[in-house]
Amino acid sequence: MKNLAEFKQLIERYETITLEEITETWAKEKGETANKLTGFGSICTCSLCDIRKNFFLCDDCVWGYDTGIKCSGGVNALTYGAIYFAKSPEKLLQAFRMRAKRMRERLAELGIDY
Repeated sequence: MKNLAEFKQLIERYETITLEEITETWAKEKGETANKLTGFGSICTCSLCDIRKNFFLCDDCVWGYDTGIKCSGGVNALTYGAIYFAKSPEKLLQAFRMRAKRMRERLAELGIDY
């Protein structure tokens, strides 16, 4: 795993982002709010992809390590989709919190303390 520190930082970001931040960015960016605030949704802006420097080897990522399941697939698809398809700032905030919870679960699956 080449992005454990970044994975933990992203959990913190998802847990501390505020509705005010989301609402302010939502008004300016429309469908790009999650990307602007967290890098979500693009291998070019994602802090987890960027640190690995090889966007196509998800096995190097905390998400794919030992399972090969991408951040957007399998058991991770629900929270990925919740962020991607959020239709309001409130729904996006809820989705960020759900994603952070899933990320903590992923660390627990790997036996890694947060």
